[in-house]
Amino acid sequence: MPSVVRPHLPQRPIWLCRACARPWPCPVARSRLAVEYSADPVALHVYLATVLQDAVDDLYRLNPEPGPDPAAMYARFLAWAAPRLRLAGSYSPVMAGSAVPERLRWAVDLLKVAPGDHLLEIGCGNGIAVSLVCDRLVGGRIVAIDRSPAAIRQAERRNREHTAAGRAVFRLGSLEESDLDGECFDKIFAVDVNLFWTRSPGTELALLRRLLRPTGGLYLCYQPPQATRVAELVQRLPATLSAHGFPTTAVTSATTRTGSLLCVSGRPG
Repeated sequence: MPSVVRPHLPQRPIWLCRACARPWPCPVARSRLAVEYSADPVALHVYLATVLQDAVDDLYRLNPEPGPDPAAMYARFLAWAAPRLRLAGSYSPVMAGSAVPERLRWAVDLLKVAPGDHLLEIGCGNGIAVSLVCDRLVGGRIVAIDRSPAAIRQAERRNREHTAAGRAVFRLGSLEESDLDGECFDKIFAVDVNLFWTRSPGTELALLRRLLRPTGGLYLCYQPPQATRVAELVQRLPATLSAHGFPTTAVTSATTRTGSLLCVSGRPG
């Protein structure tokens, strides 16, 4: 007789998960809700606020003294979804004091970050892309590296909340010095990192091929200052990736109010 797969839904009035018996929303339920509402985080927040009120009413009837703790209930139902709501609005604490460069938002959107993804950013700068990625993660993690001590310090300050939660890890140094062996990533990306086309990147690409899962992807994104540079990158980068273990490549481009955007992506062979 086949086993029955129970959905991770709440059992009322005790508000435990029917599948794993954890307080609902359990980690699996959060991950599935994040995917379901990925295009509309405001609707996710409204839904969670509604079920929070239902849970408070049920749990209060079961145990009116002392009753459910408001802070604990907020943390359980709403706090995990707050970063997504901030990202959807006009103000986000992690972006305070700085506009989000269009090239970074475009690059992160291309990644199609899944809640459980494990990512690597090469050349993270002041950590804005890390913030955008972390606001999409539930159980996933991003490792970010940069050669600049000042950039790493700023990125860590910007992402203090994500670092404390284990969603973001920062490492100072070059790619080959970052002691990443043993790690395994779903997606690796870099924005305006020139080493992949200004010289032969065979050593770096060999390392990235080892770090990627077989189904993973490498994304090299640029905002070239000149149109002629776009054509040069389109000509050189796919050939370079194909020659160094990424035979399946794709080119994505866009023209925006700030200039031309280009991403050359590859999958390991």
